[in-house]
Amino acid sequence: MSRPHTPLLGRLAGWFNEVIVTDALRVLLDHQQSMHSFLDYVGRAAGTDLSMVRTFERERVIDDGRVDLEGLDADGRPRLLIEAKLSHLITTEQMSRYLAFQRLALAGAPGVLMLLVPASRVAEAGAVMDRVVTTPAQAEIRSVVLSWDECLEAIAGQLPASESSPVSAAADVAQLQAVCREFSSWVVPPSMVPDADRQEHLRVLRDKLHHRLRDELPSAGPLVARDPAHTHRYFGVDDADNYVSIGLAPGLEAEGGTPFWLWVPEGTPEYGHWRAALRRSILREQLEERGGGLWLPLHMGTDIGGPELVEHLAAQSVAILALLHPTSPSRVEPGPQ
Repeated sequence: MSRPHTPLLGRLAGWFNEVIVTDALRVLLDHQQSMHSFLDYVGRAAGTDLSMVRTFERERVIDDGRVDLEGLDADGRPRLLIEAKLSHLITTEQMSRYLAFQRLALAGAPGVLMLLVPASRVAEAGAVMDRVVTTPAQAEIRSVVLSWDECLEAIAGQLPASESSPVSAAADVAQLQAVCREFSSWVVPPSMVPDADRQEHLRVLRDKLHHRLRDELPSAGPLVARDPAHTHRYFGVDDADNYVSIGLAPGLEAEGGTPFWLWVPEGTPEYGHWRAALRRSILREQLEERGGGLWLPLHMGTDIGGPELVEHLAAQSVAILALLHPTSPSRVEPGPQ
């Protein structure tokens, strides 16, 4: 059975970031019907009327940071303050600062403080909101956690069926829904991903890892498919043409407990020295010598996903390179095994 079609921007979601996606929502809310549907849904979820909101402002600078989205009333007051998250950290401190800012700006008028997150992070965001101190004097500001999926569905569900052409508000919403679905899936631990989606999930993690390692290593080659199951990228280690390969080798997962591996090809100039160094190192028990080189597993951990997992994999990669080449970059701290 063929899988449902994913709109173009959904397939490109791995290259987006929170700034682009949040600004896309702001653009959607320029459409009056979409804005009214969104405000009605958020207001009902929070138990507060938001019909007084007239416009949305993006990335306004305040004393303690930038507010992602503000729904402003006719007097320019932030009746709805939205902190939009995809993969970035959610903290009590940040939300407490935004609550204090909104309370001061509204001076007793009602408002809503909202966390907008992927569906897979609603519970996490709710726990943060529960820790944000709300005294009786602050009760005029309600807090609410909602997912991108449900908010976009609320907008889509109220758009007229007659306005569903390829150039329409409905088409715009469908594109952003696809992006958010992809983001929602990649920030969860791989162990929570359904089997049917696992390979695509791992490919997104691979691409994110390669992008992260570009910041650490001198050079990077193109993506290579050594065989259908082994996709990797060569990374230069120094100025002497030494290189390693980092990528997916699912065929080795049964042996190493992970589909991510670092491979040292026999053709790299320092291969002999590097093999000796690894045989003496604390990684010697994990070292596999096969298939024209040396293989070391990059462990995924059990309950981490998204950027935290990418950093975990990058840290292991850099730590291995530090064993091979002591002057190689080592700015990433290794994460827990």
